Amino acid sequence: MKTDMLREEFKSLFEPKSVAVIGASNNVTKWGYSTLNSILQMYKGKTYAVNHKVPEVLGLPAYDTIKDVPGPVELAVIVVPAEVVPSVMKDCVEKGVKASVIISAGFAETGPEGKALQDEVLRIARQGGIRLVGPNCMGMWSAAVNLPAFMFPMTIMDGPLALVSQGGNIGAALVADAYSRGIGFRQYVSCGCTADIQ
Repeated sequence: MKTDMLREEFKSLFEPKSVAVIGASNNVTKWGYSTLNSILQMYKGKTYAVNHKVPEVLGLPAYDTIKDVPGPVELAVIVVPAEVVPSVMKDCVEKGVKASVIISAGFAETGPEGKALQDEVLRIARQGGIRLVGPNCMGMWSAAVNLPAFMFPMTIMDGPLALVSQGGNIGAALVADAYSRGIGFRQYVSCGCTADIQ
């Protein structure tokens, strides 16, 4: 019973029907480029780009905010500066987003001010019932929907294991080594500052 409840609670994280990358970018030096590009390579669900500065990102229409996306969004992947994340999270709550991956850094890992900012983001997310991974994380993978929501491209495949890593570099190294040995993962989560999911 408890397993079924947890599975349902995290369904929008591991089996989203739609994903929006907030901070998507055409600039190859930005995480918003590599994150969206990684998702577009494998994920078959509906993908949206959010960037108020340009009309299009990697061939997708770019929306000013997630609230402007025409369809429902289950998972938001956030790659904007830390100070903007609280307002972005408010938009996600209004949109009805169910889960979020915050790749952005600049939170508890930076000291008391960053921790206060992180607590504010978490407060907003919890008010809206949003479960979140991160912040300051590498991202996550779910083989159930072929979703590589990573901050940079990683070679990964389906397999019998699940991996949770606080440190992104350690997790990436394990994933790469496993792939070279023909080992895959059903899920991988880089949990970063572990504001919510730990």
